[in-house]
Parts: sequence; C-alpha cells; structure tokens
Amino acid sequence: MTDTYTTTNRLIKQTLASNRGQWGDPNINTLVDSVDQSLDGYLEVDCSGGSNITLTSTDAAVDQSRNRMLRFTGTMTASISVTIPDTTKWYILWDATTRAGYTLTFKNASGTGVEPTNGQREIVLNDGTDIRKVEAGNTLSSIGAPTDNVSFAGFRATNLGAPTATSDAATKAYVDAQISGASILPLTADWGNVASGVQVQHRRDTRANINAFTPAQGELVMNTTDGELRLGDGSTAGGVPIATRTAAIAYAIVLGG
Repeated sequence: MTDTYTTTNRLIKQTLASNRGQWGDPNINTLVDSVDQSLDGYLEVDCSGGSNITLTSTDAAVDQSRNRMLRFTGTMTASISVTIPDTTKWYILWDATTRAGYTLTFKNASGTGVEPTNGQREIVLNDGTDIRKVEAGNTLSSIGAPTDNVSFAGFRATNLGAPTATSDAATKAYVDAQISGASILPLTADWGNVASGVQVQHRRDTRANINAFTPAQGELVMNTTDGELRLGDGSTAGGVPIATRTAAIAYAIVLGG
C-alpha cells in the first residue's frame, strides 16, 4: 500500500508492511526531524535578490515552509513576496530586512497576505485561505499600558474625544475653540528680545477696512493709513482710537508748555 502524509505539516503516515528495512532509518528519523522543525524550526530567508520567493514544501522531508520561525534578512532591491502553502499553520515572523523603500509581503498561494512590520517580531496565522496578523483582542484597550515613550512615526492620533482630565489629549479643534472663546489669554511666556525673540503681530488694515470691522473686546488692530492703534470694545465699528504717535507728541508739547 502507498504511504500518505498529514495535511498540515506533510508528515509521513506509513502503511502496514510498507518500507521494509526503512521504517526506522530513514523514515522514523525523518519524521522526528520534521516534527521538531514544525514545532520550533528556525529559518533565515534572504530577501535581497529582488525576486519573489516560494518556500519549499516537501512531503516526508525537511523543508523550508515547515519551520515555525522565519527571519527575513538582507537589503531589499525590489518589492517582493514570500509565499508558503495553503495549509493551516501559525508562524513567528521577524522582519530584519533593510527595506530601502520597498515592500515585503508574506502570503500563501491563494491569498493577498500581510506586510510584516519592519524591525519587529510578530505572530501571523495561515488559515488556509489567507494570512492574518494575530492581534491581542484587536483593540488597544485589551493590551497592557506602555512602559516607555511611544512613537507614532509621524502619524496622527485621530478621532479623540473631548478632554475632561488635565492629562487628557485634545484635538486641534478643541484647542482652537478654547483659544477663540477665551476673554483673556495668560501671556506668561518670555517673548525674548528683538534679535532672537518671537515676532508677535496684531491684525492690521487700511482705515476704510478697519472702519467696516468691529474688533472684539480687548483686541488691538493697527490702522495702517494713519499709523494709528485702535482698541476693540466688541461693539464700536473700527474700534476706539488710541492716540497716534503724532498726537501723543503734540499732547506732550502742550503739557510741557
């Protein structure tokens, strides 16, 4: 009778009275090696060649795709895929490649696969149809709190709720609304000197445009036509004029006699 093989790890199932003189060596020894490989086998896969890679899959023999742990290495010169058979199995992937702007896809023969996280070690599941990353509960709240600073690699945290505690993160819209609605801003910062300080500018426009505009209460605007500073009270169009430099000099002359 003909030997058969297990579906997942391709281990030999010897039939009665077959393989005379070979049941132990090589067949049982190869079976033990294959089981050992499927449990904790480790393989390094060089991804620097620029071509797609298909890991070997051989019945009753040590092969590549049976290994539990796969470490991808090399400086990539093209976007490539590493393909395994359409059989259920979970893997530990370690992407140690230098990507150089290219993508690496780990897939089975039928599916689209996943992109390993560069520089990380992660578990993926081959369900016989596609490859999926194994995630802890699929939500951030289901994993432990970080014990170090967390980099977002230039990406944004989005869809935040309105903050309630002093340590809560806030959206740009929330901060903008608080600044817009504030009646007094606590200006406690040191703006520096004229050589290296921060430039602070108020709104400015021509006399005609300012006269058609009502500054908010406490808002300073500059009348560029007359060199005049005006203070808003929230109701007076154009704001309330503050003495121009020329008027102030004239007033000082009068006071000085």
